[in-house]
Amino acid sequence: HADYIELAVRALAANPQALGVESYYLPSPKMSSFCAYVTALLHISDPMSWIMTVNPKLIARDGDVERWAVPGDSFAYPLGANGFVFRRADLNAAGGREQFQDTHVALHLMQSGKREWLRIRGRGVHHYYVQTLSGFLKKRRRAVVHYFNVQEDTKVSWIKQKSAVPGWAAALYCMTCIGPLFHTVLGLIRDRDWRWLWHPPACVASLLGTVWGWQTQKARGKERNIHDLQVDQSLRENTKHQ
Repeated sequence: HADYIELAVRALAANPQALGVESYYLPSPKMSSFCAYVTALLHISDPMSWIMTVNPKLIARDGDVERWAVPGDSFAYPLGANGFVFRRADLNAAGGREQFQDTHVALHLMQSGKREWLRIRGRGVHHYYVQTLSGFLKKRRRAVVHYFNVQEDTKVSWIKQKSAVPGWAAALYCMTCIGPLFHTVLGLIRDRDWRWLWHPPACVASLLGTVWGWQTQKARGKERNIHDLQVDQSLRENTKHQ
């Protein structure tokens, strides 16, 4: 939406306690059904990560401005990626300019006491993450290699902040049919959206991509450049709305 940034800046000015504004991921005619599932429906664009995150709670709403927070003393919710709006002062205070690394800035702000963030109802960005299941598998491979490379420099990770389930349980979830099918049925009933049918195969691809990424990182040793693992973003072709 053209007014998303303007609304986000206003919301941050009115809510100094919030660490930033998280974008909703909105579907687009230029997305495949898989891309819409993994972004707009799943939001956390990976089933293994999704099952490990704690469920954030909506604590208040003022017009279209929603206030969200993680429950308890967990910080296991990834913030700060595509479409996220930080204050410049907070970004500088967290060392974001020196070492901006995915969700690390938001995690630092949460640990410093800013446990709340905002969303603008119905506003956000189109996240053209990946269009196909095979592309998703390659994306997960690259993401896992990147994760292990970063962990050699810093041990900071939202996954280590009291996640909803441990990594082995998330892997087991993706290996079996019971959990993914349960969430597929739940999503179909709740959202009335058939794209939840992508969830079981995406779970398998998530696990395979994680294992593939781990094997790739081990095989590369000290080689840190992962440019050759990049998966190009694309738009859906031959849509009636283009």
